[in-house]
Amino acid sequence: MRDFRIEHLQIADLKPNPRNARLHSKKQLHQIAASIREFGFNSIVVIDEDGVILVGHGRVEAAKLAGLTTLPVLRVTHLTDEQKVGFSLVDNKIALNADWDLEQVKLLFRELSIVELNFDMEVTGFETAEIDLLIDGPTVSTKADRSDLVPDCQSQAVSRLGDLWHLGNHKLICADACDKAACSRRGDIVLDAFSGSGTTIIAAHKCRRRARAVELDPLYVDVAVRRWQTYTGEAATMAITGETFAEIEEQRGDPLQ
Repeated sequence: MRDFRIEHLQIADLKPNPRNARLHSKKQLHQIAASIREFGFNSIVVIDEDGVILVGHGRVEAAKLAGLTTLPVLRVTHLTDEQKVGFSLVDNKIALNADWDLEQVKLLFRELSIVELNFDMEVTGFETAEIDLLIDGPTVSTKADRSDLVPDCQSQAVSRLGDLWHLGNHKLICADACDKAACSRRGDIVLDAFSGSGTTIIAAHKCRRRARAVELDPLYVDVAVRRWQTYTGEAATMAITGETFAEIEEQRGDPLQ
């Protein structure tokens, strides 16, 4: 076993790896940043002899969002170029190969839900509606769950920046939410600043709660709208005009409009 030394370096001195194959969404980076703010920077960044990041690109970017300027890093100097590639891949992939013990997760969240916490449970990375489903359990049904049906992302978007859609009791706006992601405590409206395909909206609907969601990409706004429509059998409507999603799609697909 080699001796390793932890250094504290300026983030500006850390070099992103141009061959990094791991992608991090804005939503995930904000989640990591929220965890850093709440619990501190308790992970490690691994760099090579030249200061190039081998492991921890997401943590470094999230640390910037959290306002940190220095980070603890582990510098390794014994790896060949090929080993550096292999190490970067294995560190990311092996974690993805693990599964959750859902019964244990339920017990952990139920324990947290009955004590007075000094942090929001959503900082764990689980969204509010997911936590509710884990604590309260899903509605029992023998039918296939339509909420798992996610429509394909189309090449042309119906939604445009500024569109506000009413999805029953839920609302979804096509807008930029790159400021601090907002989420709510149990019992309040569920807020999701990075809606993606609309999972939070569906989960909130199942829990009989109201979702307020934001998504910058019009194509994914369309996916979330269509997903909700497929699940509920209802029609989404434009907040300003009251027109349905289908009517807006027909209008915007007409080159003469």
